[in-house]
Amino acid sequence: MKILRYDPTIITIDQSTLTATTPYSAPWSPVLLQAKDTTGKHYFEVQQLSDFHMKTGLCNLSVGDYWYLDDDRGGSVSSPACTKASIPGYALLARIMVAYDLDSGKVWFGVNGTWFASGNPANNLNPSMSGITVFGAINPVFPYIEVTGSNVSARFYPEASGWLYPAPAGFLEPTALVVTPKMMTTTLRRDMVYGGGHQIIGTAQRLGANTRKRIRLHDRRTGLLIRETWSGTDGSFAFLYLKNAPESYIVMELDDETNDPWLDPACADRVSPEMMP
Repeated sequence: MKILRYDPTIITIDQSTLTATTPYSAPWSPVLLQAKDTTGKHYFEVQQLSDFHMKTGLCNLSVGDYWYLDDDRGGSVSSPACTKASIPGYALLARIMVAYDLDSGKVWFGVNGTWFASGNPANNLNPSMSGITVFGAINPVFPYIEVTGSNVSARFYPEASGWLYPAPAGFLEPTALVVTPKMMTTTLRRDMVYGGGHQIIGTAQRLGANTRKRIRLHDRRTGLLIRETWSGTDGSFAFLYLKNAPESYIVMELDDETNDPWLDPACADRVSPEMMP
Protein backbone atom coordinates (compact mmCIF):
# COMPACT_ATOMS: atom_id res chain seq x y z
CA MET A 1 0.00 0.00 0.00
CA LYS A 2 1.19 3.54 -0.76
CA ILE A 3 0.35 7.13 0.03
CA LEU A 4 -1.85 8.39 -2.79
CA ARG A 5 -2.16 12.14 -2.48
CA TYR A 6 -0.26 14.94 -0.78
CA ASP A 7 1.21 18.35 -1.52
CA PRO A 8 4.91 17.81 -2.34
CA THR A 9 5.63 21.50 -1.75
CA ILE A 10 4.61 21.08 1.90
CA ILE A 11 4.93 17.37 2.74
CA THR A 12 7.73 14.83 2.26
CA ILE A 13 6.75 11.18 2.05
CA ASP A 14 8.50 7.92 2.88
CA GLN A 15 6.50 5.37 0.90
CA SER A 16 8.36 2.44 2.44
CA THR A 17 7.01 3.30 5.91
CA LEU A 18 3.91 5.32 4.92
CA THR A 19 5.25 8.28 6.87
CA ALA A 20 4.43 11.94 6.16
CA THR A 21 6.61 14.80 7.43
CA THR A 22 6.47 18.59 7.23
CA PRO A 23 10.12 19.60 6.66
CA TYR A 24 9.42 23.21 7.62
CA SER A 25 6.67 25.28 9.19
CA ALA A 26 3.61 24.44 7.10
CA PRO A 27 -0.16 25.00 7.18
CA TRP A 28 -2.59 22.12 7.63
CA SER A 29 -2.11 19.77 4.68
CA PRO A 30 -4.02 16.53 3.91
CA VAL A 31 -2.29 13.22 3.14
CA LEU A 32 -4.43 10.43 1.66
CA LEU A 33 -3.66 6.73 1.80
CA GLN A 34 -3.98 4.72 -1.41
CA ALA A 35 -6.91 2.73 -0.03
CA LYS A 36 -10.43 3.24 -1.33
CA ASP A 37 -13.65 1.77 0.05
CA THR A 38 -17.33 2.22 -0.68
CA THR A 39 -18.83 -0.56 1.48
CA GLY A 40 -18.00 -2.74 4.46
CA LYS A 41 -16.29 -2.37 7.83
CA HIS A 42 -12.66 -1.27 7.99
CA TYR A 43 -10.01 -0.36 10.55
CA PHE A 44 -6.60 1.33 10.56
CA GLU A 45 -4.20 3.01 12.96
CA VAL A 46 -2.00 6.10 12.80
CA GLN A 47 0.99 6.83 15.00
CA GLN A 48 1.83 10.40 15.96
CA LEU A 49 5.60 10.66 15.74
CA SER A 50 5.90 14.30 16.80
CA ASP A 51 4.80 16.22 19.85
CA PHE A 52 2.43 18.45 17.87
CA HIS A 53 -1.12 18.65 16.48
CA MET A 54 -2.51 16.17 13.94
CA LYS A 55 -5.94 15.26 12.56
CA THR A 56 -6.91 11.70 11.64
CA GLY A 57 -9.91 10.22 9.84
CA LEU A 58 -11.55 9.76 6.47
CA CYS A 59 -12.20 11.91 3.42
CA ASN A 60 -13.25 11.63 -0.19
CA LEU A 61 -10.77 12.11 -3.00
CA SER A 62 -11.31 15.86 -3.33
CA VAL A 63 -11.19 16.29 0.48
CA GLY A 64 -14.49 18.14 0.10
CA ASP A 65 -16.17 15.61 2.38
CA TYR A 66 -14.35 14.60 5.57
CA TRP A 67 -14.84 13.01 8.98
CA TYR A 68 -11.87 13.31 11.33
CA LEU A 69 -10.75 13.21 14.93
CA ASP A 70 -9.47 16.67 15.70
CA ASP A 71 -6.06 17.23 17.20
CA ASP A 72 -5.07 16.49 20.80
CA ARG A 73 -7.20 19.35 22.10
CA GLY A 74 -10.31 17.23 21.48
CA GLY A 75 -13.42 17.19 19.33
CA SER A 76 -14.22 15.94 15.86
CA VAL A 77 -15.13 17.61 12.57
CA SER A 78 -17.34 16.51 9.68
CA SER A 79 -18.52 17.87 6.37
CA PRO A 80 -21.36 17.45 5.65
CA ALA A 81 -22.69 17.59 9.19
CA CYS A 82 -23.53 14.41 11.08
CA THR A 83 -24.32 13.30 14.64
CA LYS A 84 -21.18 13.44 16.80
CA ALA A 85 -20.28 12.25 20.29
CA SER A 86 -18.32 14.46 22.67
CA ILE A 87 -14.59 13.73 22.44
CA PRO A 88 -12.15 15.02 25.07
CA GLY A 89 -8.55 16.02 24.56
CA TYR A 90 -5.92 13.29 24.52
CA ALA A 91 -2.18 12.95 25.00
CA LEU A 92 0.23 13.68 22.18
CA LEU A 93 2.30 10.91 20.58
CA ALA A 94 -0.82 8.73 20.62
CA ARG A 95 -1.60 5.62 18.60
CA ILE A 96 -4.90 6.62 17.01
CA MET A 97 -7.51 4.02 16.03
CA VAL A 98 -10.18 4.52 13.37
CA ALA A 99 -12.99 2.05 12.68
CA TYR A 100 -15.65 2.81 10.08
CA ASP A 101 -18.77 1.06 8.86
CA LEU A 102 -19.63 2.42 5.43
CA ASP A 103 -22.89 0.50 5.22
CA SER A 104 -24.34 2.01 8.41
CA GLY A 105 -22.64 5.43 8.09
CA LYS A 106 -20.73 5.27 11.39
CA VAL A 107 -17.17 6.06 12.51
CA TRP A 108 -15.41 5.28 15.79
CA PHE A 109 -12.26 7.04 17.03
CA GLY A 110 -9.96 5.92 19.83
CA VAL A 111 -6.45 6.32 21.19
CA ASN A 112 -4.04 3.90 22.81
CA GLY A 113 -6.49 1.00 22.91
CA THR A 114 -9.54 2.88 24.24
CA TRP A 115 -12.50 4.01 22.15
CA PHE A 116 -13.94 7.46 22.83
CA ALA A 117 -17.45 7.78 24.31
CA SER A 118 -17.46 4.09 25.34
CA GLY A 119 -17.50 3.17 21.67
CA ASN A 120 -17.93 -0.46 20.71
CA PRO A 121 -17.54 -0.95 16.95
CA ALA A 122 -17.82 -4.74 17.16
CA ASN A 123 -21.34 -4.42 18.59
CA ASN A 124 -22.23 -1.29 16.55
CA LEU A 125 -22.60 0.81 19.71
CA ASN A 126 -21.73 4.41 20.67
CA PRO A 127 -20.03 5.65 17.49
CA SER A 128 -18.05 8.87 17.48
CA MET A 129 -19.93 9.87 14.34
CA SER A 130 -23.20 8.55 12.91
CA GLY A 131 -25.89 9.43 10.43
CA ILE A 132 -23.37 9.80 7.60
CA THR A 133 -25.34 9.50 4.36
CA VAL A 134 -22.79 10.35 1.67
CA PHE A 135 -20.73 7.17 1.88
CA GLY A 136 -21.16 4.91 -1.12
CA ALA A 137 -20.10 3.91 -4.61
CA ILE A 138 -20.25 7.46 -5.95
CA ASN A 139 -18.28 8.86 -3.02
CA PRO A 140 -15.47 6.47 -1.99
CA VAL A 141 -13.57 7.29 1.19
CA PHE A 142 -9.86 7.19 1.91
CA PRO A 143 -7.96 7.06 5.24
CA TYR A 144 -6.21 10.37 5.72
CA ILE A 145 -4.33 12.61 8.11
CA GLU A 146 -3.61 16.33 8.27
CA VAL A 147 -0.40 17.64 9.74
CA THR A 148 0.91 21.11 10.41
CA GLY A 149 3.95 22.78 11.94
CA SER A 150 7.68 22.29 11.45
CA ASN A 151 9.25 18.82 11.25
CA VAL A 152 6.01 17.09 12.25
CA SER A 153 5.60 13.41 11.32
CA ALA A 154 2.90 10.75 11.38
CA ARG A 155 2.73 7.19 10.10
CA PHE A 156 -0.13 5.13 8.68
CA TYR A 157 -0.63 1.54 9.81
CA PRO A 158 -3.31 0.20 7.46
CA GLU A 159 -2.34 -3.48 7.69
CA ALA A 160 -2.87 -5.89 10.56
CA SER A 161 0.83 -6.69 10.79
CA GLY A 162 1.48 -3.15 12.04
CA TRP A 163 -1.45 -2.69 14.41
CA LEU A 164 -0.85 -2.30 18.13
CA TYR A 165 -4.45 -3.16 18.90
CA PRO A 166 -6.64 -5.85 17.33
CA ALA A 167 -9.34 -4.68 14.96
CA PRO A 168 -12.91 -4.92 16.25
CA ALA A 169 -14.60 -8.16 15.26
CA GLY A 170 -15.80 -8.02 11.67
CA PHE A 171 -13.60 -5.06 10.71
CA LEU A 172 -10.99 -5.48 7.96
CA GLU A 173 -8.00 -3.59 6.61
CA PRO A 174 -8.76 -0.73 4.18
CA THR A 175 -8.89 -1.98 0.60
CA ALA A 176 -5.75 -1.09 -1.31
CA LEU A 177 -6.47 0.92 -4.44
CA VAL A 178 -4.67 -0.85 -7.28
CA VAL A 179 -3.68 1.52 -10.06
CA THR A 180 -3.10 -0.42 -13.28
CA PRO A 181 -1.34 1.43 -16.10
CA LYS A 182 -2.93 1.03 -19.53
CA MET A 183 -1.30 1.39 -22.91
CA MET A 184 -2.65 4.35 -24.82
CA THR A 185 -4.21 3.68 -28.21
CA THR A 186 -3.00 6.96 -29.67
CA THR A 187 0.40 8.57 -29.91
CA LEU A 188 0.89 11.77 -27.95
CA ARG A 189 3.15 14.48 -29.26
CA ARG A 190 3.79 18.05 -28.34
CA ASP A 191 3.92 20.76 -30.99
CA MET A 192 7.00 22.69 -29.91
CA VAL A 193 6.61 25.30 -32.69
CA TYR A 194 2.90 26.00 -32.99
CA GLY A 195 1.54 24.51 -29.75
CA GLY A 196 0.00 26.56 -26.97
CA GLY A 197 -3.18 27.33 -25.05
CA HIS A 198 -5.25 28.97 -27.78
CA GLN A 199 -7.77 27.78 -30.35
CA ILE A 200 -9.45 28.62 -33.64
CA ILE A 201 -13.10 27.62 -33.94
CA GLY A 202 -15.29 28.10 -37.00
CA THR A 203 -18.10 26.88 -39.23
CA ALA A 204 -17.69 25.76 -42.85
CA GLN A 205 -20.38 26.68 -45.36
CA ARG A 206 -21.33 25.93 -48.96
CA LEU A 207 -23.58 28.44 -50.72
CA GLY A 208 -24.70 29.84 -47.38
CA ALA A 209 -25.47 26.49 -45.75
CA ASN A 210 -23.36 24.75 -43.09
CA THR A 211 -21.63 21.70 -44.53
CA ARG A 212 -18.81 19.19 -44.22
CA LYS A 213 -15.45 20.27 -45.67
CA ARG A 214 -11.74 19.57 -45.38
CA ILE A 215 -10.20 22.36 -43.30
CA ARG A 216 -6.53 23.29 -43.39
CA LEU A 217 -4.61 25.64 -41.10
CA HIS A 218 -1.49 27.36 -42.48
CA ASP A 219 1.24 29.55 -41.08
CA ARG A 220 0.70 32.89 -42.83
CA ARG A 221 4.38 33.81 -42.93
CA THR A 222 5.74 30.57 -44.38
CA GLY A 223 2.66 28.98 -45.92
CA LEU A 224 3.42 25.79 -43.97
CA LEU A 225 0.50 23.43 -43.38
CA ILE A 226 0.17 23.24 -39.58
CA ARG A 227 -3.00 21.19 -39.02
CA GLU A 228 -5.74 19.56 -41.04
CA THR A 229 -9.21 18.34 -40.05
CA TRP A 230 -12.73 17.79 -41.36
CA SER A 231 -15.67 19.85 -40.24
CA GLY A 232 -18.72 18.07 -38.89
CA THR A 233 -21.93 17.66 -40.82
CA ASP A 234 -23.07 20.87 -39.14
CA GLY A 235 -19.96 22.61 -40.48
CA SER A 236 -18.25 23.02 -37.11
CA PHE A 237 -14.49 22.63 -36.80
CA ALA A 238 -11.80 23.43 -34.25
CA PHE A 239 -8.02 23.65 -34.08
CA LEU A 240 -7.00 23.36 -30.44
CA TYR A 241 -3.80 23.96 -28.47
CA LEU A 242 -2.33 26.61 -30.74
CA LYS A 243 0.34 29.19 -30.07
CA ASN A 244 -0.97 32.68 -29.45
CA ALA A 245 0.10 34.39 -32.68
CA PRO A 246 -2.34 37.20 -33.62
CA GLU A 247 -3.12 37.54 -37.35
CA SER A 248 -0.63 34.77 -38.13
CA TYR A 249 -2.89 31.99 -39.42
CA ILE A 250 -4.72 31.19 -42.66
CA VAL A 251 -7.77 28.92 -42.55
CA MET A 252 -8.65 27.27 -45.87
CA GLU A 253 -11.86 25.33 -46.57
CA LEU A 254 -11.63 22.75 -49.37
CA ASP A 255 -14.82 21.41 -50.94
CA ASP A 256 -13.47 17.87 -51.40
CA GLU A 257 -16.85 16.13 -51.18
CA THR A 258 -18.13 17.60 -54.45
CA ASN A 259 -16.69 17.58 -57.96
CA ASP A 260 -18.08 20.99 -58.82
CA PRO A 261 -15.19 22.89 -60.51
CA TRP A 262 -16.93 26.19 -59.84
CA LEU A 263 -16.65 25.88 -56.08
CA ASP A 264 -13.34 27.52 -55.17
CA PRO A 265 -11.70 27.05 -51.76
CA ALA A 266 -12.85 29.52 -49.12
CA CYS A 267 -10.03 31.29 -47.30
CA ALA A 268 -9.84 33.35 -44.14
CA ASP A 269 -6.62 35.39 -43.83
CA ARG A 270 -4.92 36.95 -40.79
CA VAL A 271 -6.85 34.77 -38.36
CA SER A 272 -6.12 35.30 -34.65
CA PRO A 273 -6.66 32.48 -32.15
CA GLU A 274 -8.59 32.90 -28.93
CA MET A 275 -7.68 31.58 -25.48
CA MET A 276 -9.01 28.12 -24.68
CA PRO A 277 -11.46 27.87 -21.76
